[in-house]
Amino acid sequence: MGIFDAFKRPAESSFSAAGDYARYIDATKNISSMYFKQLEKIQSDWSLLYNLKDYTGFRARRFEDLCKNNIHLYKQMNSIALTYHTTPAPNAPAFKRLAMLYEKQEKYNDSVAVCVDALDHNAWGDGMQGRLVRMLKKAKRDPNAHEQFLIDKDFRSR
Repeated sequence: MGIFDAFKRPAESSFSAAGDYARYIDATKNISSMYFKQLEKIQSDWSLLYNLKDYTGFRARRFEDLCKNNIHLYKQMNSIALTYHTTPAPNAPAFKRLAMLYEKQEKYNDSVAVCVDALDHNAWGDGMQGRLVRMLKKAKRDPNAHEQFLIDKDFRSR
């Protein structure tokens, strides 16, 4: 072992994180392209639903399917991020919009389930913990043990 060998290990390990991130970007390229394209449609379609107050018709069912598909893509990207030791994005607007749709349809327990699913997949942004509490109140029920854990969890500290 030469004198310079001692310096190689830290340098190699410090580049590991950058390599992991590059591999993550490469692995999610196709998925993220579809994900972000769908996000744009989700935002514009929500505006249309909201302005038309059409929460139960054909548009609403199509919107629900779009959100579910986008959530599936988010979960795939989340899984890949964890594989490459990269922090998943905390915001996944499709969870929020689907929870809002269910709220407008007065399907409060379905909205609770979406909030729990989001928090279980580290999509804590967009005020998801607060939304979970509101939907539990609207569903007129107390949180179960897992829901309470998610409400109390500090997602910002990792």
